[in-house]
Amino acid sequence: MNSKLKAFCTIICLLMLFWSHHIAYAQQPISQQAFAIFEQHCLDCHGEFGSYSDVLTIKHKDLIEDRSVIPSQPDASELYLRLLGDTDTGSQMPLGQEPLDADAIATIRRWIEAGATDWEAIPKPKRSFITTEAMLQTIHTHVTSLTTFDRSFARYFTLTHLYNAGATDDNLRAYRNALSKLVNSLSWGAEVSKPTPIDSEETIFYIDLRHYEWDIKSDKWYKIEQAYPYGVQLESSTYTTLCEETKCELPFVRADWFIATASLPPLYHEILGLPKTDKELETQLEVNVAENLKNAPGVRVWRAGFNESGVSVNNRIVERHKSRYGAYWKSYDFAGNVGTQNIFTHPLNFTHDGGEIIFNLPNGLQAYYLSTATGNRLDEAPINIVSDTGSRDPVVRNGLSCMSCHTEGMKTFKDQMRSVIEQNQNPSYDKAQALRLYVEKSEMDSLVREDIARYRRAIKAAGGVFGGSEPIQQLVKQFEGPLDAVHAAAEVGLETDDFLKKIREESTLQNAGLLVLGVENGTVKRDAWESQFGAVVSVLQSGVDKSERVVPSEAPHLIEDLVVLPKYKTQVEPNYPKEAQQAQKEGTVILQATVDVNGIPQDIVSSTNLGFGLEEAAIEALKKTTFHPATQGGKPIRLENVQIPYEFQLFDLKPSNIANTDMVLIPAGEFQMGSDNGGDEPVHTVYVGAFYMDKYEVTNAQYKAFVDANPEWRKEIVHQKHGGSTYLNSWAGDNYPNGKENHPVTMVSWDAAMAYAKWVGKRLPTEAEWEKAARGGLTGKKYPWGNSIDASKANYGKSLDSDGIIKTTPVGSYPANGYGLYDMVGNVQEWCLDEYDGRVYSKSPPLRVSRGGGWYYEAHEVRIANRNASSPLMTLVDYGFRCVRSGIIFNLVESIKFADGTEVKSITKDDIDALRDRPIRLGENDHLDGVMLTNEKDERIHARTCREYDSAIKRGYDTYTTFDIKMSVWFKHHCGLLNALEGAAVPQQSYISNPKVGITNLDLIPFSLFPNLSGDEIDLGATFEKKVRNGELTVIEKDQNVLTTEGIGMGQLLREVIRADFNNDGIEDILLFEYHYATQGTLGFGGVIVLTRKSVDGKFEVVRPPNPMQSSVHPYWSD
Repeated sequence: MNSKLKAFCTIICLLMLFWSHHIAYAQQPISQQAFAIFEQHCLDCHGEFGSYSDVLTIKHKDLIEDRSVIPSQPDASELYLRLLGDTDTGSQMPLGQEPLDADAIATIRRWIEAGATDWEAIPKPKRSFITTEAMLQTIHTHVTSLTTFDRSFARYFTLTHLYNAGATDDNLRAYRNALSKLVNSLSWGAEVSKPTPIDSEETIFYIDLRHYEWDIKSDKWYKIEQAYPYGVQLESSTYTTLCEETKCELPFVRADWFIATASLPPLYHEILGLPKTDKELETQLEVNVAENLKNAPGVRVWRAGFNESGVSVNNRIVERHKSRYGAYWKSYDFAGNVGTQNIFTHPLNFTHDGGEIIFNLPNGLQAYYLSTATGNRLDEAPINIVSDTGSRDPVVRNGLSCMSCHTEGMKTFKDQMRSVIEQNQNPSYDKAQALRLYVEKSEMDSLVREDIARYRRAIKAAGGVFGGSEPIQQLVKQFEGPLDAVHAAAEVGLETDDFLKKIREESTLQNAGLLVLGVENGTVKRDAWESQFGAVVSVLQSGVDKSERVVPSEAPHLIEDLVVLPKYKTQVEPNYPKEAQQAQKEGTVILQATVDVNGIPQDIVSSTNLGFGLEEAAIEALKKTTFHPATQGGKPIRLENVQIPYEFQLFDLKPSNIANTDMVLIPAGEFQMGSDNGGDEPVHTVYVGAFYMDKYEVTNAQYKAFVDANPEWRKEIVHQKHGGSTYLNSWAGDNYPNGKENHPVTMVSWDAAMAYAKWVGKRLPTEAEWEKAARGGLTGKKYPWGNSIDASKANYGKSLDSDGIIKTTPVGSYPANGYGLYDMVGNVQEWCLDEYDGRVYSKSPPLRVSRGGGWYYEAHEVRIANRNASSPLMTLVDYGFRCVRSGIIFNLVESIKFADGTEVKSITKDDIDALRDRPIRLGENDHLDGVMLTNEKDERIHARTCREYDSAIKRGYDTYTTFDIKMSVWFKHHCGLLNALEGAAVPQQSYISNPKVGITNLDLIPFSLFPNLSGDEIDLGATFEKKVRNGELTVIEKDQNVLTTEGIGMGQLLREVIRADFNNDGIEDILLFEYHYATQGTLGFGGVIVLTRKSVDGKFEVVRPPNPMQSSVHPYWSD
């Protein structure tokens, strides 16, 4: 064949291919051609989960019913006209994109002319079920395509279970877009990086941790692993190899779970690494708010104010700063509009209650931060300040709520402040500075447009839609909804019929409430499903005949291979060795151990070598710790090489969390309170701080000791005082029944329980504390151990016989819950601190809450969530109590002394109120009893306690004689300390601990701290060290926590008392007792001061704690 003939044949073949393709396309139903165009160009905005689905939804039925499309009449169809160009009812579609080409528009026209037939009526091919092993193989294939070095940074998100469950293409598309937006909204990477699909169905997505800087500072993926409730280890060679290649125990997670969880705190905060305070965030973003406001209004900071914000019924101020990555917006929100909260009368010095921060990430997207007035980070905003009025749930939660509000980046607003400032002829504020700060509308609008454009570019790069409603919010609601049989089966890797068959065969699955999935429209709640997911998987594994199991590569679902890892049963915290404390040694000890089939750790070794006794302390703690063992096939197994970390931080010691021998530490954190049972409080999330709770209910023997020490609570006295009282009716006089010393005391009123608690230095638990403790770490269960109850679990369901015998059992007779607390349900109903509701009755005291049920109650009445209420005067046969105390204990370097000779060196917040009523010891002057205070009318008050002293000061009394002024220093020390501790917290960071610095570092102490009675100008830049060098100051005493110096005519004694966070900025401070004296005379005065250090190279500064304290030296601490 010659060359011309070959060329001719080639042309003919190409033409045949072209025409065959064209004919096939033409033969495709016109409705499918139209939908293909919609799918490519329209569904991100107008799909079922699109950002503008509330305006228009591209579903055939909806298009016809709302007459966006009129069959056979394209020129009367709004959708077609909008594709051609702008109309009276809207802009050209697709919004924000290039117009459709002429061929696409012509196809839509032909479709409408042909009657706008329904593309949804055309049957779609059935999807093939993607097995777990197939998913693993796909991921493994991709991992091995990467270099060995890159594999450890590879992670994956999956939508396979939703694909298997029949999720619509529209739904899956929304998940893909939402995933891309969210991971990039949690990124510190410089560029937007979309997750890459690695399978033909686009159900598995690859990310590189380095693209988001999730590999820097801390492993963000590890935070994700810790929060993931569906993590199971597969006994599969593919899975094992995959984990080894990626150096990760959980290299993939479900995308729907991630979207629902990482868009909200705490995971939102943890992945972004958002610090505890706005000051730390501003340091990280190189924003100096105070300096900008002072020196650069209109240059580095711009402000606006208005009284209609859309999220608050009150005023709002917004403030834009330049930041490292673009803009740093800060809002100031208010609970009212009166006084200094009226921004129109106080545009510069207002008092706000909290705010929202919006800042640009390096890739141009936005991150969010909610804070209190003092700058502390919040998970959710107080509803009395801001709310989401357009949502079913009005609570504004950081992350998700903010994303939903800011789908166009920054929201536009109209400033109302500048015109008010311009018109005010004689304002009380600095008008010129206010006008520099509240700029012209055109300037602020330009800045907002700049920020919106930056966000628009970034969201486009992420594949998201600019504006409209937030798809992530819709998908979160979808995930949190109940599961039907199809979705539950897909989540355990089974097809629906197989899963329902398993449920019918396994009684354990039936008792778990899964039979409802076989009922028409039957569903299970998401939280219930998550709580029993591991148990369901274990049962499914145990039902498989191992001898007939096929090899993993051929296994359909691999459910039988799942291994459930060990979890803590009783966790013991290590003691911090003294040698490590003295050396300021911190760090994380990593222990390795084998956890046997009983959950006992064995063969414990350390893989770290921090020294100073830290490894030994961790090993001792692990020896006392037990686990729920690992399981495989539902059976406990021995698991080797389990890694257990123990973190030692010096912050934990100041103030410290020290256990009380008969009490259990309940950790701080959120929990789900209430239940969906009709008579209970609805399920809601509650945060509870750390506290200690009695292991046991208060016993008869313990209460007798109280009665013996407090005669006013003897049975006879109480009966005389309250005629007809049944108080302690089961006792013979002041003696409890024989043999019942360890039974819980009953027939005590709420008032009596409160008196006992105060006597032992404790208090009654709040209702939230009680319920969190009772749940023992479990979520959504009826009882502390699960959802069923019998006589082996608790003392309940007994009747009161005619003999009137109270049928309590000795405390601790039944198994403890997950926190190690006994009898949290049954035995006796326990008084709580709370009123039952907010009403205060005029003729009778408010009802008080009681919880837990007693021996007289039925099973449904001893559920954890069940609530009861009684008069605080009531004494019943099944009412008792237990006590709590706050989890923070302040250990003082310098003890405080009382007139009865006692000294106190450790204080909890629960102690403070009682300590205010104890007479103060005036140093070594034990013959003196208090101090005399006088007012301007020469009226006198004798104060012996802090409560008396503080009350007198507030009413205008003070000390005037030289002697009384000197003696009042002891009150200012003691009372000032108690006031400061009341608002103190555990610091989140410190610039005084590592390396440790204090008042003996003279180069860090500003000389302005020294008393200046001369009126001469102070050298504000000088330090104590400088004044010592030039001879103006002499060091008399310099010890670890004491510094005495003398200058011309005056001396100063500073004594360190305690380190903690006293002004709620998250930074560690030092509280000092100060005393100033005349070197030649009898004058002496003093008080309390707090020093802080805000950077590693900064000097000490005086700060004002939230609770003001009286001080002659620093008048700005006076009330």
